[in-house]
Amino acid sequence: MQETFEQVLKIAGIWFDRLMLAMAAFGAVLILAMALIIGYDVLMRRVFDSPTIWALDVTEYALLYVTFLAAPIVLRREGHVRMTAISEILRPTPRKVLYIGGMIAASIASGILAWQSLFTLLDQIERSSSILGGIRVPQPLVFWIIPFGFFLLSLQSMRMAVASLTAFLRHEETEQKASAGI
Repeated sequence: MQETFEQVLKIAGIWFDRLMLAMAAFGAVLILAMALIIGYDVLMRRVFDSPTIWALDVTEYALLYVTFLAAPIVLRREGHVRMTAISEILRPTPRKVLYIGGMIAASIASGILAWQSLFTLLDQIERSSSILGGIRVPQPLVFWIIPFGFFLLSLQSMRMAVASLTAFLRHEETEQKASAGI
């Protein structure tokens, strides 16, 4: 039974990693599209004296998407900004405990933000809210990425906490066996 559960978790982890890679790839495409849109807008504005009414809005929305599409994989690759002033002066065991606690806290915080932003999204859907700018866009089409991104960030944080805790406990168990002569 436990082996089956572990296999299911392993397969779910593989699919989660694939989803994160696909999201990162889509984020990269969005960055390229943003650059092209901005270039197009500059060309139209400066050369043809005909600015676009949609370019700024589209690039702003794309920036929001890029942020939440990339966040889980940036976390997994540990490419995020980290405060290391305290952890650098700690010994290895307290440093690992601090890391695990930080990942659990990040998972909880991201989960709360996902939950709260989901309520905001549902309210926007109920009210049929739109963003008025250069173009009129239904708010849910823009903002659904926020609860989705925070949810995936919460899952990735918890995965990292569990993996670190498992490695920490196995290491402690191995050290205890070694000191006992087992």
